[in-house]
Amino acid sequence: MKPRVRFAPSPTGFLHIGGARTALFNWLYARHTGGTFVLRIEDTDTARNTQAAVNVILDGLRWLGLDWDEGPVSGDATGPGKGDYGPYFQSQRKENYRRRVEALLSHGLAYEHDGAVKFKMTHEPVVIRDLVVGDVERKLTDREEQDPDFVIVRSGGEPVFHLVN
Repeated sequence: MKPRVRFAPSPTGFLHIGGARTALFNWLYARHTGGTFVLRIEDTDTARNTQAAVNVILDGLRWLGLDWDEGPVSGDATGPGKGDYGPYFQSQRKENYRRRVEALLSHGLAYEHDGAVKFKMTHEPVVIRDLVVGDVERKLTDREEQDPDFVIVRSGGEPVFHLVN
């Protein structure tokens, strides 16, 4: 199986050096392994997103010489994308997340709480298998020991960043 890597910037400001570094590393890894480099615009922060920031991100990546195998063709969120797994703007993927949340609810993995939807978490530390450093144990915080479940859909119906990513 060939790797699929993505760069998922939020269009709330300029493409900064950390974002450019992440995009470069992912692009290099995709090219080195024969994998796929995906660009997806994380426009979930509707209060701070700007069209100018989308354009700066796309122009900046092109200026760096980073082409994407899948992603938006232009800065228009409703416009076409290239690739089979679009749309490539999060704001256009709401139906996908609605179906996923319904599946989580129907399987008892999530539940409604005060108008929001929360994901059921384990009440034990989580072990993350990392190829670089080996097993990493993440212990629960004091707050998580009381209630480890977290919101995946706000009471207004908007999916949160942690769900869509």
